[in-house]
Amino acid sequence: MHRRDLIKNVLIVAGGITVFSACHSPAGKPAVDHLPFTESDEETLRCLAEVIIPATETPGATALQLHVFAITLVRDCYAADEREKYLGGLHAFDTAVNVLYRKRFKDCLETEKAEVLEKMEEDEMGEAVGFFYNKTKSLIIKGYLSSAYVMSELNRYELVPGRFSGYHPVES
Repeated sequence: MHRRDLIKNVLIVAGGITVFSACHSPAGKPAVDHLPFTESDEETLRCLAEVIIPATETPGATALQLHVFAITLVRDCYAADEREKYLGGLHAFDTAVNVLYRKRFKDCLETEKAEVLEKMEEDEMGEAVGFFYNKTKSLIIKGYLSSAYVMSELNRYELVPGRFSGYHPVES
């Protein structure tokens, strides 16, 4: 009986070590082992997210780490062909911005970034860039609306929505 408990405990510990080591990533960095995301790609995605949801009185996309959210969803939830199409669109976006302004997106002025967004909204930068932009915008907005800040500070929770007010004037 003691041998059985020992074997069970050893297997539980080994499984736990395996799971926890697979989940570990440096602070704030997604573990993108099987995706060819470079630091430059991540920085481009961070800048694009900040242009989509800038910081105002509320925190922006960078403060809420929405680019990490987008990378994690692309990594974990997209099929392999969609991931490749997304990364191809990201690289096509980098190339298109480089052709337009002779610099990377993160180095562009705010007005130039706004012009790039307008061109992407009007679908003037090609199909691959359009796919990348639409997916990124969707992921950034989804991440913002489901962030802890929005859910706790902006959305007020009501146990029973549509509260009853017994005092309401009736017109006859």
